[in-house]
Amino acid sequence: MLNYGMPVVFISSKINFTVGGSFTKTPSLLNNILNYSNAYNANGMVLISSNNSTTYDYTVSSRVNYNRTNNSLDLSSNLNYTNFLNSINFKWIIWEGLFYSDRHEQPILCWDSPG
Repeated sequence: MLNYGMPVVFISSKINFTVGGSFTKTPSLLNNILNYSNAYNANGMVLISSNNSTTYDYTVSSRVNYNRTNNSLDLSSNLNYTNFLNSINFKWIIWEGLFYSDRHEQPILCWDSPG
């Protein structure tokens, strides 16, 4: 996983970019026949956050995850899908010990055809 962050001066915030991926090969038996399941994953995220005030802070992020699974025997069980998660988090300290916090998330799952 790679992560890069930098300040964004004109909005007094920070921005982070993250990318990553993985590969897994798992053996199994299907009707006493050796099957290999290859799982691929690629992901990325953009996050903007502010923590420069003593009374409020916010975070806005968007994540994407791509997953693909290929099987050597049963091709009908192959998977290919992408999911997204967008979120906004806001916290406001009204008085010491009294605060308002709000979080919104929008998960989206997109299926593609098997294979």
